[in-house]
Amino acid sequence: MKIGVDFDGVICCFTSLLSRAEGIAYFLLKIPIFGWFINFFRFPNRGVIAAIRYLIKNGHEIVIITANPPEQEWLIKRWLQRYGLEVPIILKKEAKTRTAQWKLKVVQEMGIDILIDDNPHVLNYVQRFGIKGFLPEQIKGLLG
Repeated sequence: MKIGVDFDGVICCFTSLLSRAEGIAYFLLKIPIFGWFINFFRFPNRGVIAAIRYLIKNGHEIVIITANPPEQEWLIKRWLQRYGLEVPIILKKEAKTRTAQWKLKVVQEMGIDILIDDNPHVLNYVQRFGIKGFLPEQIKGLLG
């Protein structure tokens, strides 16, 4: 099975300070020095990381689908490597496209069966097109 997983809010979480300033954090992520700084405030969601490792071990394909800007690819790869995850990353290059529409397009083009995302709006949108979608808290109990 091919599974798409969101990055921020699913695999990692920001500190509460940056979560409150999400729009500002997203803007700052486009500036390399600030992106590097913000990366230190991303904390692992250990339950989701364990679930991803379990899924990979059992033959499932995982793809990170994130609305982070392309400038952050190297930071995200580095962060994932720190937690032992070597998976493909798809970043949002179409700034004017709404995130839900962009994620649906990626999911359909890549033949992804399930999307795990922390944004209920994104999940509701992709589910209207027949894609199974789950919030991170819905998958924690499924595997262990």
